Amino acid sequence: MIKSEILDRMLSYKGGGAVTDEAVPNKQYYESVLESMRETAIREEFRRDGVVSLANYQSHYLVFDGDVNEEDCEFYDFYVPQVIRVNDMKGSFGYVGSEDGRNAWQFYPSMERYSNLSTHTLLAPKLRKNIVAYFDKNESAIRVTQPVKRGLVTAIFRRPEDVPTFNVDIDDYPMSGKAIEIMMDMVSSGTIQYFVRTPQDKVSNSQTDIDLKK
Repeated sequence: MIKSEILDRMLSYKGGGAVTDEAVPNKQYYESVLESMRETAIREEFRRDGVVSLANYQSHYLVFDGDVNEEDCEFYDFYVPQVIRVNDMKGSFGYVGSEDGRNAWQFYPSMERYSNLSTHTLLAPKLRKNIVAYFDKNESAIRVTQPVKRGLVTAIFRRPEDVPTFNVDIDDYPMSGKAIEIMMDMVSSGTIQYFVRTPQDKVSNSQTDIDLKK
């Protein structure tokens, strides 16, 4: 289901609860809160099922940028769109690795976790040999310890349109069927009022390791 179809479906619901004339949801309202509602629906889906559907993820290709990196630098930075986290124990990243999706890098969801392990007596030598990457939330970047020029990341991005390969007119909006139904329940029950009246919560990108279940 593409974005416009989701918005049209939201418009077909009358909603419930006490809604003032000034806050009657219309298409502009729904579009302005869609990202926040999607984030909430994905978290609720995880709360109910204990897994995150792959339909909520998007693929983002990493390409070496000479303006950001130097050829002989210790780390290579690849900027990515802002990600969300599902909850304190469930992160946003699925696959991080080679461009063909066949070779996953040793990925750590935070600089702090990578730093702790890189000083470990037994693990440090292994980290130096393998392609290792971690997420720098301050820069919203994947930092890689080997001189790679391309890669692939799958993640739950906060704004789907920020992913360069996403075509909002023809690509399915990155939500599972269950997450969409949860969001529609928000509309029909009047929960939409919360999103209309409350600014979007900016959740930190810090997170722990994830165990993505298909």
